Amino acid sequence: MASHIHQKYGITTIVSSNPFNGENPLDIDIGVINEFANNQVSEIYYMGHSNGAVIGACWGGQYPLIKRMLLINPPIMMNWHKTKQGLKSFQGERATFIFGEHDPSAKYAGLIELLKQGNLHLVMFPNADHNF
Repeated sequence: MASHIHQKYGITTIVSSNPFNGENPLDIDIGVINEFANNQVSEIYYMGHSNGAVIGACWGGQYPLIKRMLLINPPIMMNWHKTKQGLKSFQGERATFIFGEHDPSAKYAGLIELLKQGNLHLVMFPNADHNF
């Protein structure tokens, strides 16, 4: 997916390691970005699927460089308290959550709307599961 995005849009893409040990894995990623871009990056668009989406939701708000996030089928029924805390700290332009209607977490997606933040958006895809 990262290669396709790079080829189609010319965007630099970074693929983060997954799984992780429960600590914030974005510290390392942001460090790599800053090191190789000589601190010249002005904005980051984050995309994550499943566990990668949870990582963005939990820790993306700690980085003002992250302007937008696309979070696909995050398993929000696990560690909701961390996810909620992270989303409340997100001050970027937009975080869009996409769920397939047959994804196990789809029935919990309404929790995101309960946060009532204008920069959080929810999209449900009919007839899609966890992997679309």
